[in-house]
Amino acid sequence: MAYAFQESIQRGIVYLAKSDDNFLVQAMPMVKETYFEFPSHQKFWTVISDYYGSYKKLPSDEQILEQIRELKSENELLSDFKEELKEINSVDEKSLENEEFYLDKVEEFAKEQCLKDAIITSIDLLKQKKFGKIEEQIRDALSVSRDVDLGIDYFGDVENRYARLNNNTLDTQFRTPFETINQELEGGLAPKELAMVVAPPGVGKSLFLANQAARSVMDGKDVLYISLEMSEDRVAQRMDSIFTRIKQVELKKGHKMLTDRLEQMKDAAYNMGSLKI
Repeated sequence: MAYAFQESIQRGIVYLAKSDDNFLVQAMPMVKETYFEFPSHQKFWTVISDYYGSYKKLPSDEQILEQIRELKSENELLSDFKEELKEINSVDEKSLENEEFYLDKVEEFAKEQCLKDAIITSIDLLKQKKFGKIEEQIRDALSVSRDVDLGIDYFGDVENRYARLNNNTLDTQFRTPFETINQELEGGLAPKELAMVVAPPGVGKSLFLANQAARSVMDGKDVLYISLEMSEDRVAQRMDSIFTRIKQVELKKGHKMLTDRLEQMKDAAYNMGSLKI
């Protein structure tokens, strides 16, 4: 199905795709060649995106036409593609100054198309009672987005980097269970940082992580604890002792004391986070 945009908008999208790698990287996950109205634009998009996928750089006009020569059908004339490429290159540059406009249009239409496709596909899945697949199709369609984090430009983003630092956006937000470690980390971990706990078997890595989870919950953070070794119940049992200070041997005698202690802890804690295991 074609874009519900005027021809100049479609040309603008192709022009930006072959001229701006930032635009192309954000648009590629959302756009299919069949979304374009004109076969020439469809082939231009295919060639540009395939070339970038292979070489991680944008093709020149000569390279685009060379690929078109191999891709076009016998009934299509290469001269027509050359003329259309000239039209694309002559798009008013003023209309292309704000690539955000084009990206917004691409995202809007891609979401609509993906949702339509998902609904049509779901009809057959419904007949087959594959409800999980239906949910997956709809979820994927709703998640279509151009939010691609390309990182920071080290040389070109100095002012913004220091503005963020001065605005305290990198302040510590995640304390560890041990103050000595916090001191070495200048208070703890900052957002977007990845910490790794490395030690020989049996030293206490899992116990440290359980205490870290408890510390973050008590600090008001929502925690997801993923274990590839212990079962959810065993991890929860370990958290029981950490939160309540009740020894495991005592917990085995009954859970009433545990329930009472957890209720007291939740009542006393201010802005306590949640924990999923």
